[in-house]
Amino acid sequence: MTQASVTPIVENARAAREGPSLVVAYVLWLLLGLVGAHRFYLGKPVSAVFQFLSFFVLIGPIWWVVDAFLLPGMVARRQALTGDGGPMPRTNAITEPPASAPSANAGGSAPPPVADVADRLKALWEMKQSGALSESEFSAQKAKLLAAQ
Repeated sequence: MTQASVTPIVENARAAREGPSLVVAYVLWLLLGLVGAHRFYLGKPVSAVFQFLSFFVLIGPIWWVVDAFLLPGMVARRQALTGDGGPMPRTNAITEPPASAPSANAGGSAPPPVADVADRLKALWEMKQSGALSESEFSAQKAKLLAAQ
């Protein structure tokens, strides 16, 4: 491969790691914000539907203006939770590796390394704090993770 053909691949990979773009979120907010397009883009389909429905009871335009100030935080949380821009993990994303990843326990029943468990617990806590996990989901995943230890 030549340098010219590798550059777009590297740029696409970098953009995928960074997750959603604040510029794209603001463009969607400006053009299609009253129907919640920016919230769909940021992985919040439930609130996007509510925003669309609230448009018909005159709360939607107020919500649309408030979202102008909330967008940077929503994008930052989304980037922190998913570096790949894909769907936000809900359950088992922390305690179980993706299907494509080689399992550390594939050959036997060795528990995951302690540093790995600590990183996963930290990620679980951050997901709970951001609202991606409920208290019961957090407790279940934490117990499952610590039981493997």
